[in-house]
Parts: sequence; C-alpha cells; structure tokens
Amino acid sequence: MEIWKDVVGYEGYYQVSNLGRVKSLDRVITNKMGVVRNLNGFVKKLTPGDNGYMGVTLSRNGKYTRRYVHRLVAEAFIPNKEKLPFINHKDENKDNNHVDNLEWCTCEYNNRYGTAPERKRSKARELGQMRAVVQLTLSGEKINEYESLHEASRKTGVGLPNIWNAANGGFNKQGKWMRLHTACGYKWRWAK
Repeated sequence: MEIWKDVVGYEGYYQVSNLGRVKSLDRVITNKMGVVRNLNGFVKKLTPGDNGYMGVTLSRNGKYTRRYVHRLVAEAFIPNKEKLPFINHKDENKDNNHVDNLEWCTCEYNNRYGTAPERKRSKARELGQMRAVVQLTLSGEKINEYESLHEASRKTGVGLPNIWNAANGGFNKQGKWMRLHTACGYKWRWAK
C-alpha cells in the first residue's frame, strides 16, 4: 500500500511516497502580477542525474531545487537517530527508492557495501586509472601479477612509488630521469 508524507522543507507543496514517488499538491498561487491561479496536483516525473540517482525538481516561492528521491524518502519515512549523513540502496539499484530498500549509513559503510569495491575497481580499469603490474626476479622470471600498484605494495611490502618508478621510470641519484627496472630486489613491469 502506498503511503504519502510531506517532503521535509516543502510541507503543503509536495509529498513523497514509501514507494519512491513524488507528487505536487493542489494549491492556490499568486504570481508576481497578483494573478491568482489554482494548481492541480500531479505525480512528478523522476529523472536520473549524472551519477545515476533519480531526482526531481521542486519549487517554492519561485526558487527551484533539484533533490534526490532516495533522500526525500529516507527523510520522510526512516528515523535517523544517529544523524548519519548517507543513504544506502540495499539492493544497489539506484532506481529502487522504495523505503524498504533504503538505510541511513556512514560514508565508509556506503563505499564498502556489496559490490561497490569491485565496481569501483572495474571503473578504474575501464578508465585506465588502474593497471596491473608484474613482479619478476632479477633474472626475469615471473613471480606474481597484481591487479594494481596498491595491491602489489600491500602484498609485498615494497613502497608504491618504488614499484611505479621501476615499472615506469624515475629519477636517479643525480636527478636524471631514467628507467630503473628494479625495486627492493625485484624487477617490475606493467602487465600487458
């Protein structure tokens, strides 16, 4: 069953439902020239923002504001006793703004929830921001391949800048840029 509550800060203008819909309420308005009009309420169209979250434009006293639907639902229906700043979609579907799918949370919880870490790694790989690196013996035999510099550094204890310099190049002691090849007794190269 759909339940409607006032949108916080827009009481008497808009309501949000537990299913994630937003409606404008019937009201009488007077424009700048003193003309009085009756506005009929209607369910507003929701549109995705650049980040994929569904949003809606609300107006009051001639000022327009874009708001995220998941935040409107959470503010109206979910108590936030701990004053948490973020809202998590439990099923990770940004279109599903049903009250049962939302929860207040911290930034860290939201960033680590479900498949978020893997999706971030995939996106970084897609954008070329994350490159796999290969660890070799000094004689050139492959020891291991790591998904990223961070992973290689974390698992081997070799400093991230040292691995990057060996795989990419770096400054020698005389301040000259050159390819170093080695770091902490290993050769490093970018995976193909």
